[in-house]
Amino acid sequence: MAKKLTRKEAKFVDEYVETGNGTRSALVAYETEDTNTAGKIANTNLNKPKIQNAITQALGALKIDENTIAQKIAGGLEARRVVFNKTTGEWEVFDYPDYSVQHKYLTSLIEILGAKAPEKRETKVTGLLGVDTLDKIRERLGFE
Repeated sequence: MAKKLTRKEAKFVDEYVETGNGTRSALVAYETEDTNTAGKIANTNLNKPKIQNAITQALGALKIDENTIAQKIAGGLEARRVVFNKTTGEWEVFDYPDYSVQHKYLTSLIEILGAKAPEKRETKVTGLLGVDTLDKIRERLGFE
């Protein structure tokens, strides 16, 4: 029997389906203004099977297709910095890139496409300037 979502978890799922942004969803659902706390909550929530299932069901009900996903990823790759203004009580979008959000979308895109980083190659260098021992270095530099 599947466990029910709490009120906050349900609101988190609704916000996440709408925005695709875990931190922003946690800021709204859990009524916090601290992005670090919201990020941790989002990470915890997105790893809970009951929340993953709720998101999957919600996306299925919305009939999310490949074009919608592509549009969301393209938007995420152009993400701008968003900050909560405590004075006005509103979110403000700044005109400079939010590289951490863009990186997350790029990582997701790479995973979807199945792209992999090239394999690492090990290069061996024998000592400083190709010389293996300290004695050989001294000899080469004219020290004895």
